[in-house]
Amino acid sequence: MKQQVLKQFLGSKKSRQLGVILPLVQAAFALLKKKPKRALLLVGVALVSSRSTKLGTVAQVLLKVFGGRGSKA
Repeated sequence: MKQQVLKQFLGSKKSRQLGVILPLVQAAFALLKKKPKRALLLVGVALVSSRSTKLGTVAQVLLKVFGGRGSKA
């Protein structure tokens, strides 16, 4: 039952919209912090999310894991 609800949510229009909007907001904040490379990566995540919610989620996780390396500020 729970798996079915999760599958419905991941395939819904709202989850796709969230998957696109959230990285774009994060990109705006990255630009404000003068991190244009990170902003560009986040825009890429938003583009991937617009095509596939699952791939967008994977891209966000990878960016979170590997994007934190080397940034001490």
